[in-house]
Amino acid sequence: DIYGGFLDPQLSEDFVYYADVVFQQLGRYVRHWLTFSDPMATCQLGYGVGAYAPGVEKGAAGHYRCAWCAVVWRCGVVWFARSDEGRAGPLQVCPAWLQQL
Repeated sequence: DIYGGFLDPQLSEDFVYYADVVFQQLGRYVRHWLTFSDPMATCQLGYGVGAYAPGVEKGAAGHYRCAWCAVVWRCGVVWFARSDEGRAGPLQVCPAWLQQL
């Protein structure tokens, strides 16, 4: 894994670039987009306590860094979807994230 998982900010930038390409190619055919399934579980359990894959135990720092990356790429994807008159599906945001971000 060249990124080291969802903790690398470069992944967010590359995901937004990927979303741009996908929207350019498929935007006229697809109106509803989903970007990330259950980021709360992925970030807290995958990068906080290590109970889910990839099993990284970085505590609150891992959890919040992953959450930050999820919010960054979500914002980029929403921007592209709206610019093409599409809609991006909801991203679950835990209220605790908002206090820390």
